[in-house]
Amino acid sequence: MACRHNFQTGSEKLHLEFEDAENSIEKYTSGIIQLRNNFLTGVSFVATLIVTLGSIPLVTKQVVLQVLFPDLIIGMVVYFVANIILFETQKVLSNIRDAHYMAENALLYIKGNCALPFNLEATTVSHLKLMNIYLVLGMNGYFGMVRVYSEVSKSIFMKPNKSLLLKILDRYNLAIQSAYQTYKDKRDELLADPIIISTDSGLSATFSSFESPLKGYEILWRKEQRKL
Repeated sequence: MACRHNFQTGSEKLHLEFEDAENSIEKYTSGIIQLRNNFLTGVSFVATLIVTLGSIPLVTKQVVLQVLFPDLIIGMVVYFVANIILFETQKVLSNIRDAHYMAENALLYIKGNCALPFNLEATTVSHLKLMNIYLVLGMNGYFGMVRVYSEVSKSIFMKPNKSLLLKILDRYNLAIQSAYQTYKDKRDELLADPIIISTDSGLSATFSSFESPLKGYEILWRKEQRKL
């Protein structure tokens, strides 16, 4: 029951985090599209006005071209720059989306293995508690998310969203540090449990770009040991 509750909580939290980032980036994208379209409408209006004025005998073709050419150039520049920003923004959103889907699928994988001890004859309460601890470590081991959010927050195209991205990044780092203390307390038991070791190895093999909980926390532990 505790495994299912913790899984549900972790899954909902991941989904809400993604919605926050997605809504912010989509709002930014919509603003760029609206700005681009409004500017191009203005360019088209000016071009139409210039061509209309060109039909007046007093206005020479040279004057028309001198005004029309810069207008069209500015329109083209704005169009291409806006599209580059939109392309890079969608690429960032795609990276975030992929990271969230990867994390959710990894949680599903852990959940499936978490239920396994219920079918074992030798199951003990302490072992079930240990499996639940591993699930909690998995839900808070956002190592892949930290890597992705750290990268996208540095993008010049994400400057308007940087504060939100860094806020989410900080929450993931805090979750990792909080869970790391639990890992240190239970490290010997976790590394001696064959089901947990098998689950963690399966995660690394199934999700090649996903840093499994034990691997992620073990890296932190070894870094800490080197400092001692």
